[in-house]
Amino acid sequence: MKVVAGCVCLLMIAWGCPAAGQDNPHGELSVSCNACHTTDSWRVDLSAITFDHGHTSFPLAGQHQSVPCRQCHASLTFSAAPGRCASCHEDIHRGELGMSCDRCHTPQSWLVPDMPRRHAQTRFPLTGFHLTAQCEQCHVSEQKHQYVGVSAECYACHRKDYQATVAPAHASSGISTDCILCHSSRAISWGGSFDHASTGFPLAGAHATAACGACHTANRFVGTPRDCYSCHQSSYTATTNPPHAAAGFSTNCEQCHSATAASWTGSFNHTQTGFALTGIHATATCNACHAGGRFKGTPTDCYSCHQADFTATTNPAHVAGGFPTNCVQCHAATAVSWNASFDHTQTGFSLTGIHATTACASCHPANRFKGTPTDCYGCHQADFVATNNPAHVAAGFPTTCVTCHLANASSWNASFDHSTTGFALTGAHATGSCVSCHAGNRFAGTPTDCYSCHSADYTGATNPVHTPGAFPTTCVTCHTTTAWQPSTFNHTTYFPISAGSTHSPGRWSTCADCHTNPTNYAVFSCLNCHEHVQTTMDSRHARVSGYSYDSQACYRCHPRGSGG
Repeated sequence: MKVVAGCVCLLMIAWGCPAAGQDNPHGELSVSCNACHTTDSWRVDLSAITFDHGHTSFPLAGQHQSVPCRQCHASLTFSAAPGRCASCHEDIHRGELGMSCDRCHTPQSWLVPDMPRRHAQTRFPLTGFHLTAQCEQCHVSEQKHQYVGVSAECYACHRKDYQATVAPAHASSGISTDCILCHSSRAISWGGSFDHASTGFPLAGAHATAACGACHTANRFVGTPRDCYSCHQSSYTATTNPPHAAAGFSTNCEQCHSATAASWTGSFNHTQTGFALTGIHATATCNACHAGGRFKGTPTDCYSCHQADFTATTNPAHVAGGFPTNCVQCHAATAVSWNASFDHTQTGFSLTGIHATTACASCHPANRFKGTPTDCYGCHQADFVATNNPAHVAAGFPTTCVTCHLANASSWNASFDHSTTGFALTGAHATGSCVSCHAGNRFAGTPTDCYSCHSADYTGATNPVHTPGAFPTTCVTCHTTTAWQPSTFNHTTYFPISAGSTHSPGRWSTCADCHTNPTNYAVFSCLNCHEHVQTTMDSRHARVSGYSYDSQACYRCHPRGSGG
C-alpha cells in the first residue's frame, strides 16, 4: 500500500496538482506547478522557470521587467496583486489629473518624452520659448506637481518681465498687459518679436535697427508723429551737402530720401529732375554742379558747367578748331572721364588698327578737322614714296593703299594678302623677300609657274639629272613649296627602292646605278647589278613563256624586285 500511495503522489506532482494534504499558498492557479518548481526543491530558480507573465492580465513591460516578484506580489496569492498604477506608485498629482497614469507615462520611464504633443490637448499649447521651459517655471504651486488652475494669460507669469522692461518702459508708458499684442508666443526670446507694421508705420532701412527710444522719447508711444521732418528736423537743418535750409528744400523728406535706405545720405533719385546722373556725374559732389546752394534753374547743357574744360582742351584744341559747344556730339554722358569718349565712327571714318591709338594731331595738324581727307594716300604719301621693299613708286603701284594694306592692321607693314594675286605664299615663299620673285620691281606679269623662277635649280640638279627631255618642267610633280629637297616623287609606284624593300638604299647609291641613259629615265638595266651568265639564265627559264635575257623582261616578271 505504501508503494501505491507513493506512485499516486508522484503522478499528482507530474500532473501539476498539489499532493494530497499539501497546502497551496498561491490559491487557485491556471498554470502547472512545474512551470516554476522542480521535483528537486520548492525553491524557485528564476533563470529556469518557463512561466510567461504575458499570459496574465498584467504583461510585464519596460521597468516592470526588472522589478523583483515580491515587490508587487506581497503575498503568495498571486491573483491578489493590484493592477492599477496608484496601488504601487504614489500619485504626486493628488488625483487632479485623474487616475489614468498612462495618459502621460509609460512603463519605460516616469519622464514624458512627448510633452509638447500632450500639452497641445490643454488650453495652452507649447510654442516658442515655452518649448524649452521647465514645467515648474509655469506650474508654481505650494504643492509640487499640481497643474490644474494655472492661468493661460501671459501677464500672469510675465508680470515681473513687464514691470522690469525699460526699452520701452512698459509700466510707465501704459502699454497694454495683453502681451500678445506685441510679443509672439512663437518667439524664442522675450524681446524682438513686436511687429511694428501693425502700427501703420513699418520699420524699414535705418529705422529697422534704431532703438525704440530714438523715436519714442520720454516713453511716448501714443500719438508719435509719422512724418520724417518731425523726427529729422535737426538732420535737415544741419545738412550742408547740399544745404537744405539755405536752398529752401521741401520738408517732405520722402521726395529725396527713401524710407528703405540704410542711411540718411545718398538715396536721392536724381532722375526725377530730368537729368539722370551717369558716368562721372554719378560720383560728383552736389556742390560741383549746384554751386552756392543753387538747385532750381540749374542748367542741364554740358557747356554751362564745362566751359573751362572746353576752352582748356588742346588735344584737339576745341576753340581753335571751331568745335561746337554741344559736347554730347563727341563726349558721352555715361563716360567715366572727360577724355576718350568721342565716337569717330560718326565722321564716316572708323578708327581701327593703328589709327585707334594715333594722336588726333597726327591726322588733324594745325587743328584742322573739317575737310580732312579720308583716303590713305592723303596722309600716307610720304610712306608710299619712301617704301623700297617693294619700291612703290618705281613699280608704279596704285595709290589706293587699301588694295594691299588693311585699315585694321596694327602696323603699316606685312598686311598685303598675296593670295589676292592668285598666287598664295606658302612654304619657303612665305618668308622670301619681295625682290626674290619680283626682280627689278617687276610685279605686273610675274610668272606663276615654278620653272620660270627655278630654272637654275632644275638645270643644276644631278641626282637625278633634270636635263630637259628627261624630266618635265612641271616641278610640282615631285617638289612642294616647303623646300626643293627632299623630293616628293614616289618611286614605289614604279619600283620599290625605299628602306625595307629588296632594293633598299645601300644596294644603290645614285639614280644612274639603274638608269643608264641620263636623258631617258624610262631606260634602266637590271643586269648591271645582277650579273648572270646568260647560258645559265636561259637554261633556268627554258619553260618560262616570254623569257628573254634583257632588263625589260626581268621587270615584267619581277615588278617588285622579289624572286619568282
